[in-house]
Amino acid sequence: MRARLLVAALLLVMPSALAAQAASREHTSRDLERLARGERITGLPSVDSVTAGARAIAAGTTVHGTIVARGPVDVSGRVEGSVVSLAGDVIVHGGGVVTGDALAVSGRVVADSG
Repeated sequence: MRARLLVAALLLVMPSALAAQAASREHTSRDLERLARGERITGLPSVDSVTAGARAIAAGTTVHGTIVARGPVDVSGRVEGSVVSLAGDVIVHGGGVVTGDALAVSGRVVADSG
């Protein structure tokens, strides 16, 4: 009985979760198109490669290519490309390096020399 109730509850919730995910994907796609046109940022990743939330680049690590996150981005390592936050701050900590552009939509870019 419990298993049937759980399955029924999941069947009710899943369609709305999938619809929200599709809407978020569409919104992210539009944001990427605007950045490519308006800000002229090249090398933007596909929608599937956008981090859905915060992203951190640890000290001593190197990421090759542009990073896009729908959340804040903390850079303590090296990014050989641009860093874009679609909903939060981009913080480049002491020792962190971004060889391209740093852009924060609905946020700010902070160079923390700390």
